[in-house]
Amino acid sequence: MSCRSTPGNSAITSYAQATTGLGGVEIQRTFHDLKREGGRLGVADPTAEEVTEFLERTHFQVRYDEKLTPSRARSILNRINAAFEQVKEKILPDGATFHAWKNVVSEAWTRARRKVAATMLITALVGGCGGAATDHSANIPAHSTPVATAPANPAPQRDASPTEEQFATQGRFTGPAADQFGSDNVMAAYRSTVNYTLKNSYNENLATKKVNELTPEDLAFVRDQMTPTARASFDRDLANAGNSIDSAANVQSLVFYDLQASDTRLRTDGPGVFVDKNFTPAEVGVDTSTGSPRLSMTYTVTANARYTDVATGQNMKAPLGKTITYWLTPNTDAATAQEKPFLIDGWRSTFRSSEGIADTA
Repeated sequence: MSCRSTPGNSAITSYAQATTGLGGVEIQRTFHDLKREGGRLGVADPTAEEVTEFLERTHFQVRYDEKLTPSRARSILNRINAAFEQVKEKILPDGATFHAWKNVVSEAWTRARRKVAATMLITALVGGCGGAATDHSANIPAHSTPVATAPANPAPQRDASPTEEQFATQGRFTGPAADQFGSDNVMAAYRSTVNYTLKNSYNENLATKKVNELTPEDLAFVRDQMTPTARASFDRDLANAGNSIDSAANVQSLVFYDLQASDTRLRTDGPGVFVDKNFTPAEVGVDTSTGSPRLSMTYTVTANARYTDVATGQNMKAPLGKTITYWLTPNTDAATAQEKPFLIDGWRSTFRSSEGIADTA
């Protein structure tokens, strides 16, 4: 059976191909690989509510994906609408297929990322556009229940911490994750990981370092918030990053490094390299794929990277963003739990950049 034989399959694979640029044959191969993976994991069949929530999120993403032409977006949206009608008729994907639905875009980004050099971020910074997804979770979540998100206000420039007003845009967490872990604890995890993500994504000390110059000491603050298992995996990738594109991509999924190309010069004057830092409210859920419940949390951070085009002398800035999902476990160490209420047990991230524009500030 073709992965395009139902409206839902067709919508999801078409969107994966359109947004990642991966070829149709490779998208189909990715989809079927994920279906087989879902079968091996024994992923449970989804409920109508879970399928509806997923289709609603995908509908929103397609509507506002700037890479899609209007006609391509309409075509995919029509297929999503047909999939909604099937849900009303109780025609639902099985667990393995739904697993493929949920992961094919991210996995397609990962496979696309493996086709390019580890310097893709540099290319994006000097005027191209790119994206990649890296899954760094030992177990892919089978069950998560998200909540709606909304735009947030810009964060302060330089290295200042986000303000109370910015975190207030999130609102109080409710739903299964709040019921499982406590609303205040979920908010504490959100605050902690937002600060963590902004620090390791937009770090001037790492922006000019080559991958083989990164050391465990440089990334101590990154490693410090991980579970022992996640830290050991990250350390292996860091040790191999100079010789492996996949390992470099895994490190890069948390840390933006080596952003300076020979024809650009990052600007450390004034407000610094990274300005206009921003973050969104989070989607949260309960992941049960490992047996013990984990908190899943997804949000986006963005900033503008300031640089000078060496050839023209023109000051420029380019958007550099990351959407990241963390899988978090409660920190049981009383000595550190207040500062780090949850530890990172896995993550998946997708980065985005678009064409640089003149910086007139």
